[in-house]
Amino acid sequence: MAYSKSQVRNRRSKNVTSSEHQMVVKMALQCLRELTKAEYELPKFDQPIRVFTKCKGQVSTGGSDGITIDISAFRKGDIFIQEYDAYKKCKIIGAAKTDHPETALFATVAHEVAHYVQYRYLPNSRLKNVYRKSHGEGFKTIYGYLRRSLINAKVEPMSENDWSIYTS
Repeated sequence: MAYSKSQVRNRRSKNVTSSEHQMVVKMALQCLRELTKAEYELPKFDQPIRVFTKCKGQVSTGGSDGITIDISAFRKGDIFIQEYDAYKKCKIIGAAKTDHPETALFATVAHEVAHYVQYRYLPNSRLKNVYRKSHGEGFKTIYGYLRRSLINAKVEPMSENDWSIYTS
């Protein structure tokens, strides 16, 4: 069953416009619809997802009930997809550069949706033995599916000069 807008529990901060929030919801739904494809062999997604948007310059998060996306980097025009040190140089799910802030935001949404699926659905899947670690193999598998199919065609690997964003 593909996700629809009726399965989204919306909430947005006062400083987020309706169009910004709807863009994040659309991205989250696109991620969830991608993951419902049979090729990924994931359990049926049957629970509503909570999508909360804010603009406070804080981290975005994902958990078993939904995702919280901070859009402040999008508003600033950030074109870098920043990832954790453990896999930032990975060709599939690592850090990257794009020409559009919307693509960087989409990567953030995909990252948090991967956490949502990890904690909500992987305990009852073929990946049940690797779902617990926050950025472990279960997460990397789900995030990899999303990056390959929805985002990576729109990004380029980061050059050595681009790595300075991690040290500044």
